[in-house]
Amino acid sequence: VRSGDSLRSRSGSGLRQIISLANGVLIFSAQAGDQGHYEYELSARDASGTESSLVFTVNVPNNPPQIRYLPKPPDAYAGQAGSMVLPEATASDADGDKLTFRVRRTNGTLDVKFDSLAGILEWMPTGADRGITELEISVSDGVGPVLGYIYVPVLNSAPENPDRFVDQQMSQATEGAISFRVSASFDPDGDAISYTASMQIGEVFVSLPEDWITFDPVTRVFNVSPSKALPGNYL
Repeated sequence: VRSGDSLRSRSGSGLRQIISLANGVLIFSAQAGDQGHYEYELSARDASGTESSLVFTVNVPNNPPQIRYLPKPPDAYAGQAGSMVLPEATASDADGDKLTFRVRRTNGTLDVKFDSLAGILEWMPTGADRGITELEISVSDGVGPVLGYIYVPVLNSAPENPDRFVDQQMSQATEGAISFRVSASFDPDGDAISYTASMQIGEVFVSLPEDWITFDPVTRVFNVSPSKALPGNYL
């Protein structure tokens, strides 16, 4: 490049910044969003007015975004709302392009909602969602996406009882049987609940000694004959 030479874009729009050096080297400075092919025509004219031109293309490649870190999702439990955040540092782009995040479930039935502005993932599992749900994280710079994957474990929720079991005080002098009912439990997963009863002796649970205590799993009723039991505390 010499003083007096001219350079014009034949692509309709050129790179935003062109630096011309006196030693004959042209330096093109690309910025975010400049990816593509640019055609230029360089014209030179000598003292006699003779002109020649050279057409050349400048290619500005796109650097795809990179997923730097995907946080591990917390354990999810059926019947309990859960969430996690995808921080801005999750991905970066060497070109400085604006990144767009999308989330897609690749298996299972877990209903996942994603707020792309806040980067928040939310879910509310049901009993049918138990297992490992794979979520595909797509990060795009407007040219092409890169993909990453996270895995949300949906675990079983244990049955719960809203009422505390009440201790029963009994006397061996009591004749006949005494009956009491335990309150019903509920399951956050919506699973059917069945009931069993056992007795703890030391650190071991054993079957109920039916000669003096029985349990009906359908009605949740204990029948106890205190006069037939040895004195003591029974759990």
